[in-house]
Amino acid sequence: MAFNRNDAVGLFKNGVLIDIIGTFNRGTADFAIDITLRRKSTITSPTTTFNSTTH
Repeated sequence: MAFNRNDAVGLFKNGVLIDIIGTFNRGTADFAIDITLRRKSTITSPTTTFNSTTH
């Protein structure tokens, strides 16, 4: 895979979005520039809404 710092990555099951990092169609340019994205250990379930301050 190749990323250009504003690509969202979604996890789908049976064609249904169940988890996402980033925002599809209206994402913030360079939202992941020069950072490492890791999910917090307190997150215990998927979400279809991305918020970089809580995930």
